[in-house]
Amino acid sequence: MATPEDSRLEFKVVDRAGGFDPAQVKAPDSELAEGGIGLQIIRALFPEVTVEPNPDGGTTVRFAVSVG
Repeated sequence: MATPEDSRLEFKVVDRAGGFDPAQVKAPDSELAEGGIGLQIIRALFPEVTVEPNPDGGTTVRFAVSVG
């Protein structure tokens, strides 16, 4: 989901699977690594990233970009 907020566009990605500990997601060690690469890309592109567990399981990732 993308929501405009002031001069930013905020993104929210909700995963309802089992969830994970974001501290355990390491940078991929090869070009073919797949696990956690999406979170690594988001962290590299957006300075403000929050990763939180959902109360019913899963994980929510939030990040924003300036639009003005």
